[in-house]
Amino acid sequence: MSRTQPLPPELSQAWPELRFTHQVSAVEWRSECPQCGSVGHDSRTGLPDRFFMRTDGKPRGKCRSCGYFAFADAVMGRKWTPEEHAEWVKRQQDYDKMVSEKLSKAITWLKERKAWLKYHENLTEEGREWWHKKGVKDHSISSHFLGWEQSRRIYTGKDSYYMSPTATVPVFDWNYEIVNVRHRVVKPQNSDDKYRPERALLPSSLFPTDPNAGDDTPVILVEGEIKAIVIAQYIDEPGVHVVGVPGKRNLNETILAPLEKSSSIVIGFDPDAYEHADLAAELLGRERCKIASFPDKPDDLFVDSGMTTADFWFIISQAKRA
Repeated sequence: MSRTQPLPPELSQAWPELRFTHQVSAVEWRSECPQCGSVGHDSRTGLPDRFFMRTDGKPRGKCRSCGYFAFADAVMGRKWTPEEHAEWVKRQQDYDKMVSEKLSKAITWLKERKAWLKYHENLTEEGREWWHKKGVKDHSISSHFLGWEQSRRIYTGKDSYYMSPTATVPVFDWNYEIVNVRHRVVKPQNSDDKYRPERALLPSSLFPTDPNAGDDTPVILVEGEIKAIVIAQYIDEPGVHVVGVPGKRNLNETILAPLEKSSSIVIGFDPDAYEHADLAAELLGRERCKIASFPDKPDDLFVDSGMTTADFWFIISQAKRA
């Protein structure tokens, strides 16, 4: 693992030893804990989420594992003893090894089980109708192996869960290697919590609608796998690669790394996600990015509002340099 996004000075000067930092909003960063060493992770992103740091108001940090809390200015210049530092480094190394081993086992398990084929084969009429309402046509259901699980446990805590159908999307990398199966919860109890991985620790990844697309193919980057499928289906343009991010809050250099060689990227996030689109441009490199402004979610514009392909390309043509 490596540092994903640098901290602002008011935080980095207080906690310079942090290695795995990532930004989740304009005022919030997360990392391993500088006190207890606990890394933990967000099951949706695989990124550390034990120590929460904020810069709105007085810069501060709090660990949700051990409860450690401090204002940044109170700990600036704090010195570690050699023994404390050695113990902390060992905890991190042990954790890195554990995560690497678990991730390797989870990927092996996914490949051997081939669950995405089972879900595709078990697609019911109810499931197919759900996909149709999202704007996904039968040929896209087939080509992307989209599927359905009639009843899945959706955990909301260690011992609490509810049951819901899920629509399944297998996620392949640019080498056509399976990396995850994303479950879109059909009846979510929380509208902000709609996705689950096939198994804990499987990574959140970009969704390439065409893994065969070359590095020189212009990219349109949108929010989510389903949105990417719908847009690619409607524009039907082999000279453009539509790629989905696994949610606007899951933006970091690791997830965006497959686009490092792409020379032209238009970011077409939903209207309420300009801040996240700007962050994506910053991470990808502003010199190769433009940001398009859609009046509504771009897939909904196609499915519900009758947007034409010409309308879509006009909006893309008006994208502004990030």
